[in-house]
Amino acid sequence: MTTINDFYWIFLNNILIRMPKTIHSHDRKLIHNVYKYLSQRKSEGFDSISLNNITDLVVDMTGISRSSVLKIQKEGQTSSVFTTPRKNKPKSKKKINLDNFDMCAIRYKIQEFYVVRKEAPTLRRLLVALKKDINFVGGRESLHLILHKLGYNYKKCKNQRKILIERHDIVAWRAKYLHEIKLIRESGMPIVYFTESYIPTTLNHSNLESDNEAGVSKAVATNKRYIIVHCGGKNGLVPNTLSIYNDNDREKRLDFYDPMNKENFKKWMLEKLIPNLNKPTCIVMDNAGHHSSQINKPPNSMNGKQEIADWLTLKNISYPAYATKDMMLALVKRHKPEPIYEIDQLVQEHGHKILRLPPYHSDLNPLEMIWDIVKEKVAVSNISVDNALFLKLVEDSFEEIPAETWKKYCEHVNKKEENYRSRGAVIDTEIEQIIINVGGSESDTSNQESDYESDMSSS
Repeated sequence: MTTINDFYWIFLNNILIRMPKTIHSHDRKLIHNVYKYLSQRKSEGFDSISLNNITDLVVDMTGISRSSVLKIQKEGQTSSVFTTPRKNKPKSKKKINLDNFDMCAIRYKIQEFYVVRKEAPTLRRLLVALKKDINFVGGRESLHLILHKLGYNYKKCKNQRKILIERHDIVAWRAKYLHEIKLIRESGMPIVYFTESYIPTTLNHSNLESDNEAGVSKAVATNKRYIIVHCGGKNGLVPNTLSIYNDNDREKRLDFYDPMNKENFKKWMLEKLIPNLNKPTCIVMDNAGHHSSQINKPPNSMNGKQEIADWLTLKNISYPAYATKDMMLALVKRHKPEPIYEIDQLVQEHGHKILRLPPYHSDLNPLEMIWDIVKEKVAVSNISVDNALFLKLVEDSFEEIPAETWKKYCEHVNKKEENYRSRGAVIDTEIEQIIINVGGSESDTSNQESDYESDMSSS
């Protein structure tokens, strides 16, 4: 038998030796529970404690459940180091939710460093600027991944300094697009813009606001989601082109809407858009996979060696008799033709022209801004009605947008194009001057191969 006073001071001395100088709240509570238990026993007339059933005694003294005490006892038998449950569980990375306009804002901010500040942006300075201007909540790693997605890489120069430079293929794509759209505007050819937008039937103000935050993404549970296909220009929506498609080709729906794929996109072009274009028109669109079925797609690693050899022979490209498949593929890559898209050829046969936007340049498509207005209108009026009424709500929201709004956003895009042109020349000069001053480029910190090249050639 041990007296209560002796037991308490033995317990206190032993536990304090193992504790840090600062006793945290959980440990303070544990000490209090022991003191409270012993005080109660003493007030009841007990002067000593029996140590026959230690487990029950620990449970009574600490207020910890019996199962937890047994688990701790078992852990102490195998290790002298105790772990906090779930403390070592891998933390899931926060997903940064950026819309297309946020991505464009990041590119614009990078250009501002070169054009306005006359300096190459470092990751740290860029992060500070983005947190201030678009409330970016990510860290350096998140920003680095986003920059790579946008087509930016850090190139290392001879003095080991890294310079943030946009991938050459995207710069060339944008320059070509800006040149061609300018010629089309000068020719007087009408320009219409095409886009596809996802919309859930449960869209309302609460999930619309969370979707527009440039912060951590929040999943929105939806019963059904549709793809809205539409086309318009400065005179408004092209008549009879607004169409609804399912967002999943594999899912069996209980409605009459088709999925959006290569076949249905071609059908929409033939039956909806082309018949409603009264004169030769330039159609501006992005480079989604089902828009980009390539007629002259060259062979790749999935083709057999004989197929690759036949393609080289057809193109009058010689190769040695000992050539391996990899050697042949290297020749294919060297002589890769300019892609010819099935949908482009189809449109050209009807007297129209397709112009493709560079990746992540939604700020050059006024329909993206129109779509934001439509979503706002739908969110205000949507009360989770049935799908037919919901889709009618989407159609009415488009019809309610006045022609002045379409014209205003088209003019805004025209100014954006001019900004890109003027900034492009300045950025070229600034980057060249920086490279000269630091000794020229030597190596890349990441792969410069075009991630979009494979998308352009996909079918």
